[in-house]
Amino acid sequence: MIEFLDVHRMYKTIAGDVHALRGVSLSLAAGDFGFVIGPSGSGKSTILHLAGALDRASSGVVRINGEDLSKLDDRRLSRFRRDNIGFIFQSFNLISNLSALDNVLVPMLPAGISKADRDRAAEMLAAVGLENRLHHRPNQLSGGEQQRVAVARALFKKPTVVLADEPTGELDSVTGREVFSLLRKANKDSRWTFLVVTHDRTHISQGDKLFCIRDGRLVADAEQHAFS
Repeated sequence: MIEFLDVHRMYKTIAGDVHALRGVSLSLAAGDFGFVIGPSGSGKSTILHLAGALDRASSGVVRINGEDLSKLDDRRLSRFRRDNIGFIFQSFNLISNLSALDNVLVPMLPAGISKADRDRAAEMLAAVGLENRLHHRPNQLSGGEQQRVAVARALFKKPTVVLADEPTGELDSVTGREVFSLLRKANKDSRWTFLVVTHDRTHISQGDKLFCIRDGRLVADAEQHAFS
């Protein structure tokens, strides 16, 4: 699960202090599918970075699976991120000189890659429709295929929390729907918690948890903003 309690994040810049989050409190239970919506610069990505242990809150509490991330040193935070969090990025973040199969296996590099790992990575790519693209590099794949590799990579390590930052932002509408169908299926089958930042509200369904943020603060009528 994901829990923010009165979370603030401030960045110091030459121009002055930037308050990215101002007292954000939110929660998602295990198996929830949540969305963060709001204008550019409102703090959406900051929420993902904190939930994914990529950044630390200036104050407040961020708990993931009951673990207070502020109490973890950098080494334990990195291990927690590796073992619990799956990331899907808008720009795919694939390594250009690696095949689709090896890109899926990247999270396993620190611990070493076994034959069982390679077999399961191939199964993950087959599950997202890329069984014939295992040995293709990113520049040999379409945008939709690259995002499918990114989805397979995020789900490969069986994370308890999956975070997606504009996962369909560089895809056409048809491919975007296909990618979201993969995420929905993984959520239904695994009961992992999903939190997605998006500008495209067409992917939001009734029953999803919605968080609308403006100027670093949550807006109370998130559902109205999502479906208006």
